[in-house]
Amino acid sequence: MPLRKKGTGVGIMILCFITSRLLLRVPEIYSEDYLRSNNLSHCAQESIEFGGDCWWNTEKMLNQIISQAIPIFNLSFPGCQALFLFDNSKIHDSLPPNALQVYHMNLNPGGEAPIMRDTWFTDHTGNRVFQATNYHDLLHIAAMYRAKPKGLKVILPERGLWHDGLQLRCGSSQKGCKLDTLGGCCARGLLSIQADFRAQKSRLEKVIEEAGHRTLFYPKFHCELNWIEYFWRVAKWYMRKHCH
Repeated sequence: MPLRKKGTGVGIMILCFITSRLLLRVPEIYSEDYLRSNNLSHCAQESIEFGGDCWWNTEKMLNQIISQAIPIFNLSFPGCQALFLFDNSKIHDSLPPNALQVYHMNLNPGGEAPIMRDTWFTDHTGNRVFQATNYHDLLHIAAMYRAKPKGLKVILPERGLWHDGLQLRCGSSQKGCKLDTLGGCCARGLLSIQADFRAQKSRLEKVIEEAGHRTLFYPKFHCELNWIEYFWRVAKWYMRKHCH
């Protein structure tokens, strides 16, 4: 048998879900015919080889969760509710196209700001009030603003939050915001701490919660609470013990 040239080999990325029973997989009581008829794999696992179309994106992740992870969990743990744990990668935080995103909003009406969904706020009497984030296509609205975003100079006064001197943002970026400033440090910062904007869910959260399960995100950065840290610890221990 010829010796192969030494090298790193073909890189491969494995994406799966780990439970207290290791891999999230279909119980053995289910036949191959059942899996085929329900378009299920044995486990909720995807793999990508480096080279070509190897990017893991939001669409692929959501498809894995909807078509594999949730159905397999329901078979493995009937009558139970899953708690999915994720880190804070951009894929996991991806928002719907019409999401409430304050840092994309302009100070004045119109412009290139995205079209967001309508929302609500709680007034001084404690009642929830409907609020449109865009001008409706009505005759009494100036033609240049019809079906365009309202802008922070309209949204904040409608909520009774506007005061003279508010700037769009703090300095040249939003990083310097002091959100606990009385009256708000800037227009974007003030709106970002309102209940409806804080309650905006990612696409990942919406998909999982609509299926009757729950999600939780780890703290940002390299969190040692992440269960994958325990997995890597055992994997490294095994490699050191059994490999040269």
